[in-house]
Amino acid sequence: MPSADHQEEARRWFISDLHYGHQNVLRHCNRPFRDMEDQTNVLIDDWNTLVGPQDIVYVLGDFSFYTPAETTNILQALKGQKILIRGNHDHSKDLAKTRGWMRVVDKLELRLGENKQRVVLDHNPILSWHQMHRGSIHLHGHCHGFLDYPEKLKRARILDVGVDNLQKFQGHWGPISYESVLDLMSARVSTSVDSHQVREPETADEHPHY
Repeated sequence: MPSADHQEEARRWFISDLHYGHQNVLRHCNRPFRDMEDQTNVLIDDWNTLVGPQDIVYVLGDFSFYTPAETTNILQALKGQKILIRGNHDHSKDLAKTRGWMRVVDKLELRLGENKQRVVLDHNPILSWHQMHRGSIHLHGHCHGFLDYPEKLKRARILDVGVDNLQKFQGHWGPISYESVLDLMSARVSTSVDSHQVREPETADEHPHY
């Protein structure tokens, strides 16, 4: 696994469904950890091997089942600037007492790189996401690698960035980089599941960066 020790420029990373402190996830997702302590240590180590202090990590929900104090300790141990896209297990009463998130939102759209690539982030998979017919990328969690996409989405620009799914093809329990997402999406195609017609990808000057 490449190390973040010598990184100079901030990079962007994506991950979801870490389920810190959730004993049942070991059984539900066949995770190989001995117990919660082992899972916590491996998830932190694999994250910190990749992520630099100035990097931005987008966590697409279901981060922790621990108490707010325990979750704060984990966030402080993890490198990078962390943004949470809230999942169904990220409860407001706990988030209000947790420290370490740069930002907490329900969903998020990014425009990245010189071509302002649109990336749609949501905890849950979206059947028809914004500008999917024009090359936008949709990253989601929630499904732990078990989602059987509809036929029209099997080659679409969509990816489950839940840690269980990422581990299957990355071979570790850390996040996936934006560069790796682009590599995967280069073999995928724009598609439409509704009345929108597939068109050329958006250009950088069509919409302002945000």
